[in-house]
Amino acid sequence: MASFEQHMNGAAVAAGVMVVPLHSSGLLDVKQSLLLLALGVLGGILPDLDSDNSRPVQTAFKIISIIF
Repeated sequence: MASFEQHMNGAAVAAGVMVVPLHSSGLLDVKQSLLLLALGVLGGILPDLDSDNSRPVQTAFKIISIIF
């Protein structure tokens, strides 16, 4: 099973491979490119959310506790 770092790195590379050519060809502006890159990375770390002791879950609970 892949670790959090492997999911994060793989998602960043895969999203980058898709976003950079679209941005370079002028089909996307900077805001759209960054949004698609962020969504790609988020999608890549979703498999880690099913674990009770995963980093995304721990980080989400820390952020929610700070907000409330």
